[in-house]
Amino acid sequence: IRYAVEAFDDGMLQRILDANTSLAKQTSDVDLILPNGQTLSLTGATALHVAAFYGNERAVYMLLGKGADPGAFAYQVNTMDVAYSPAQLANLTGHYQIEQYLYDEMYGG
Repeated sequence: IRYAVEAFDDGMLQRILDANTSLAKQTSDVDLILPNGQTLSLTGATALHVAAFYGNERAVYMLLGKGADPGAFAYQVNTMDVAYSPAQLANLTGHYQIEQYLYDEMYGG
């Protein structure tokens, strides 16, 4: 599922989610490359975190439609006291429309 999100392969993502909708909520450890080239290592990240981070708008919509939680937190591996929601990751990488959409989904805006 992560590959489909990162590759912006909407068809593959749709087939994966149609076959197993629970994958929209599955968590894993991920390493995300920040715009400055540094790596952000997270534990408990969902595909929605990855989609928001990379600005994959269609994946965000598909994952939310299959039950992904816009309020889920992923934790930075080194510290475990720093947590990111998908909206915060979208902000971190400059995807402000996705950030606003996710906050609206979280808070009913």
